[in-house]
Amino acid sequence: MDGESAKRLMKAADPVLAELAKGALTEEGIPCFIKTRGAGAVYGGGFYGVDLYVPEADFDRASDILIGLTAGDISPEDEAQQSAMEGLGLLSDD
Repeated sequence: MDGESAKRLMKAADPVLAELAKGALTEEGIPCFIKTRGAGAVYGGGFYGVDLYVPEADFDRASDILIGLTAGDISPEDEAQQSAMEGLGLLSDD
């Protein structure tokens, strides 16, 4: 995401959910990164949760991908991923 403006796509209390979302977006060719909020960044944990960022140009597509995952738009063998993704905190604008 060199030189591109990033936009927060989601907030997650559980860093594992953010990693699942990141993996799904990366598979679709959307670059993204996770940023730990609060003191968790210093102490190596996600105590205050994490944020997932994508390039502004990919925001709508990334949002659609994650909404599709939480709406059951994934294959049956990915049921564990679907269950985990249900807790994602998607943001429409921020």
